[in-house]
Amino acid sequence: MMMAISYVISDLFPVVSPNYLNWLVYDLLTIVAIGLWIKHKRISSFPAICYVVCGLSLNALIMAAIYYDLCIRLNVEYWWLWPVYSFGVNLVDIMMITALVLNKDYLGLMRLLRKAGLLKA
Repeated sequence: MMMAISYVISDLFPVVSPNYLNWLVYDLLTIVAIGLWIKHKRISSFPAICYVVCGLSLNALIMAAIYYDLCIRLNVEYWWLWPVYSFGVNLVDIMMITALVLNKDYLGLMRLLRKAGLLKA
């Protein structure tokens, strides 16, 4: 629910311009909100939460890269980052939606994060 609200609000109430930076800010705010919610409610790690936080983090990273490329460097020449952005953001969004529907570790992400020591067993 929090992710859906964030996506709707980011389009209706932009806090910064351009859109890439606005989406980056909302992704980061959503990650913080989810973290606070998990801490307040003392929720254990569900696959859906893990996938959403990882997905929003990936989206934020991609948004930051495309913002830097287009708005800071003022790059206008086509290169590999542009299709990575277009394909990556949509693929990550589909991954998060699938995780929210299934609430299963269908890609083994939680297992990978546990092995890396980033997630408690």
